[in-house]
Amino acid sequence: MSDLFDVVGCATSMAKGKTTTTLVPTGGGSNSLRTTIPMWIVQQFGMTAGSKVEWRLSAENGQMSIHVTPAEVE
Repeated sequence: MSDLFDVVGCATSMAKGKTTTTLVPTGGGSNSLRTTIPMWIVQQFGMTAGSKVEWRLSAENGQMSIHVTPAEVE
C-alpha cells in the first residue's frame, strides 16, 4: 500500500490524495479523451489492466464535479 495512506481499522483515509494528469486524444477520429490513473490509486483499489471505472457527474452549490470510482463487478 502506498505511503500516502494511513490504515485505521478497516477504513483507509488519504493523507495526501491529489495528483494532476493530462487529457490526450484517443486517436482514430474520436472526440473522446483519455488520461492515466495514477499508480497510488491503482494500488489502493487493486486495479489491473481491464479493470472498469464508473464516471458520475454531479452538481452542488453551483459547481460541477466528476466522480470516478471502481465499477462493481457484475
